[in-house]
Amino acid sequence: MRLTTRHILLLAFLVMIHHFAYSSELVPVRLQLKWKHQFQFAGYYAAIERGYYRDVGLDVSILEAQPQKTPFDAVFRGEAEFGVCTTDILSSKNKGETPVVLANIFQHSPHIIIAMQESGIRHIHDLAGKKIAAEPGAADLYAILLSEGVSLDKFSVEELDFSIDKFIAGEVDAITAYSTDQIFPLQEAGYELNLIYPTNSGVDFYGDLLFTSQALILSNPALVKKFVAASLKGWSYALSNREELVNLIYNKYSKRHSLNHLRFEAEQTWKLILPEVVEIGYTNPGRWETILEMYKRLGRVDESVTLEGMLYADYQKQPFRIPWRLIIILCSALIIAIAFLSFFYRYNKKLKQEIHKRELIQQQLSETNEVLFRTNKEKDKFFSIIAHDLRSPFTAFLGITQVLLEQIDAMELKEIKYYAENLNKSAKNLYRLLENLLQWSCIKQGLSTPQFTTFSINKTVEDILKMFRIS
Repeated sequence: MRLTTRHILLLAFLVMIHHFAYSSELVPVRLQLKWKHQFQFAGYYAAIERGYYRDVGLDVSILEAQPQKTPFDAVFRGEAEFGVCTTDILSSKNKGETPVVLANIFQHSPHIIIAMQESGIRHIHDLAGKKIAAEPGAADLYAILLSEGVSLDKFSVEELDFSIDKFIAGEVDAITAYSTDQIFPLQEAGYELNLIYPTNSGVDFYGDLLFTSQALILSNPALVKKFVAASLKGWSYALSNREELVNLIYNKYSKRHSLNHLRFEAEQTWKLILPEVVEIGYTNPGRWETILEMYKRLGRVDESVTLEGMLYADYQKQPFRIPWRLIIILCSALIIAIAFLSFFYRYNKKLKQEIHKRELIQQQLSETNEVLFRTNKEKDKFFSIIAHDLRSPFTAFLGITQVLLEQIDAMELKEIKYYAENLNKSAKNLYRLLENLLQWSCIKQGLSTPQFTTFSINKTVEDILKMFRIS
């Protein structure tokens, strides 16, 4: 039993030695918040509690905001390595400081203007002649006024002391607020509010930004890279486990807000970060250009200020990556294009074949019409010949039968025989003529072929003359 206790004590001692040795290797890093502990900074708490900072060799301390001190003051006075700020980072750059945006945590600014519903203030123009309390650096408010063409001299603006007491007491008509924070206690108290969002006027600034100094990036880029990666990983965890972070903040960091208040803040924060739409921390240089232009129009920065050196991407070596997604899209488009071309080629070829076939049919129908035309013409000529050729024999035949009909009673046998012989000759001539016509018809129809024979022209002429003599 004593031996077992010794082993346990030895093991505990080794664990303590390892812990102190490991802790001594961590690099101390300070993060300056822009406000007090709340869900607004949940990603950084998660990175500490889940060990994401420790895993990359960092020992991170989170500092609450101090009165009359900005995150820029802390970072550029050496009191913190990193800070959380708003788009007023442009004003810091305008002062000659060299801040660098590492990640845009909020894709939309949480700044809004709130007024009591009973005040009738529903639009920015309704604020004319009213008294407004605005927090320092609320560029969103002035950007709304600028975008709506409203002059600043129509308003009475005083600095907000980060309290809603004056607003509740009616000493000010409207205040600037965070959509993730001040709305909750007012609604919980039963106040009905009108909310004016910058996006309704086409103003869309970034919200909470993670930033550092250019000097730190240039002197220790590896530390910056580790801190950013661990912080974004913490934000991903916090947004996926909001209830866990709500309880962590309440139990360890601050009880300034109730659990329900923190839950409200968590849901509103999700809407501003949009993790299901864009990558957490995403930065759009084009959007920053628009924000910079608005700051210049507001007179908050000089015309000479640019974004050069202000975005983290300017310091990152972009490794070559095979753009598989683009390749897949292009290949898919190429396959679709080839399929369409192949379809149209086959269709066009088939269409040409059909047209050619129709042209052949059309040609045959021309030709057939021509044959029919000639056939009809020959038929008419044939009928004319038949009528002509049959007329003479039938005339003679009718004449003889007419004579016999009228005079047979007075005729002698010799005369009757004479007329009978002539009738027989006429009948033979008619038969022979019809037989010739039948043979001619068969030849025309291709039912028989003509047989070439020799015949006596004299006899034929004589037979023809005899036939006319009879008639």
